[in-house]
Amino acid sequence: MSYRKSFYVPEGLYFLNHSVGAKTKASDLAEHEFSQQWRDLGNGAWDSWLTSLQGFCKAVADLFNCEPHEVCPQPNVSAGLSKLIGALPQRAGRNILLLSELDFPSMGFVAKQAAALGYAVQLVPAKEGVVSLEDWQQHMNEHVQLALFTHVFYGNSYQQPIAQLTKLAQERDIWSVVDVAQSAGVVPIDFKQWQSDAVIGSCVKWLCGGPGCGYLIIKGDRLPLLEPTDVGWFSHQDPFEFDITHFAYANDALRFMGGTPSIQSFAVAASAIRQLTNIGLLNIRAHNLHLGDVLMEAMQANSFKVITPKPKEQRGGAICIAMAQPDVAIACLKQKNIAVDYRPRFGVRASPHIYNTDEELGQLITAILQLDPAVTGR
Repeated sequence: MSYRKSFYVPEGLYFLNHSVGAKTKASDLAEHEFSQQWRDLGNGAWDSWLTSLQGFCKAVADLFNCEPHEVCPQPNVSAGLSKLIGALPQRAGRNILLLSELDFPSMGFVAKQAAALGYAVQLVPAKEGVVSLEDWQQHMNEHVQLALFTHVFYGNSYQQPIAQLTKLAQERDIWSVVDVAQSAGVVPIDFKQWQSDAVIGSCVKWLCGGPGCGYLIIKGDRLPLLEPTDVGWFSHQDPFEFDITHFAYANDALRFMGGTPSIQSFAVAASAIRQLTNIGLLNIRAHNLHLGDVLMEAMQANSFKVITPKPKEQRGGAICIAMAQPDVAIACLKQKNIAVDYRPRFGVRASPHIYNTDEELGQLITAILQLDPAVTGR
């Protein structure tokens, strides 16, 4: 079954789904409804807007197998991590925030700012694009307050064994948070199976939900222990109480909400998430793995070095290919209206989604093979 008709796929060959997913046609209705409610009802639109916000939490919960009350909308991943760190209960001797050197840089920027709260950042080193369980375990000591585990690394699309990592953290009484920005929407995720304390993610990539929309998921039994300082009236147990002398945290994850949310962004993202859920994450993953296999095998058969691991349980949605001059390769492919990108140290990244076809992938492979050997380094 072809799902391409349900998306606005950019012209040419579009393989940048790890960066910005294609807009869903279902989101047109969500945008129209928001604008119509604002136009016709003004302040009276709030009832509908709050329902849209609840719909977003429900869509995220359905996607990740968690409960709606465990979901809090966020503007982006960085905001979610910042709010979580600031809400952690102080524990004597635990002042380390543990990350890996392969995490998305924004995560490190956020963690470093927590020095004002008395925290220090420690980075677990990588070896050949992998952070091993043994290295994680070696760094998870009695001084670690929180460990951030990236599900799929942005640079090489390596997928970490999250359930094993969160188990290690739990055994050591370390708070765990998982960054799913590069996996949500292409790799099936089960929050209850992971047993992590929290998950942070974005809707702009594989979820096709657009920018300005993320989420923070908090395990229900951990919520009472967390007291965010970055709050607003939507963090209140009763946002419409309007008593400046009284604040009570919301009983659910909305205590992390803050001020007035961007309703339109979340309404659009919710429609996109529902679209992908209806297609089925198992279907999306199977299609992605099929096209990824074809690309990897073609590259390896022609003496290219593929940085992304071949085992499916270790692979995210993107395929990363080493190039001698990746910037030149990208420019050459762009001239042929082929959308891929690269990251320093990692190589060219191409990511097939449910709406990409075998024919398109064949054209991408042909274009890569036509690149000057001096550019590819093969």
